[in-house]
Amino acid sequence: MYAYSFGKLIEQSGHTELGFIGDLSCTHEIRVDLGDPDKTIEVLRFTVISENYDILISQIEAFILWCKDNSALVRRCFDDWGNNLDGSYFDTIIDAIDGPQYSLDPNFDYGNTCSG
Repeated sequence: MYAYSFGKLIEQSGHTELGFIGDLSCTHEIRVDLGDPDKTIEVLRFTVISENYDILISQIEAFILWCKDNSALVRRCFDDWGNNLDGSYFDTIIDAIDGPQYSLDPNFDYGNTCSG
């Protein structure tokens, strides 16, 4: 849910170069067959950042400044955090972002690339 909320903010701010933060773009995609014919395939998307760190940092700083200047809009985007897998509502932002997958070698660990 946090990615969805960040995606809304990124679109509204015009900082589309940071689309990966809001799951609007990606460099890699994994399709997981859950093994249940009644369930669809789960798609996990992520971005590998390997160059232009100074530019990326500047873009993130500009986005943070935009968020500070538009704090009421930011609060509205994060009002409803959505649901945990068990159906309960997230209580905090920490609950919403707890559980990302990390890798130092995503091509090996996760495989496929996407057009993002």
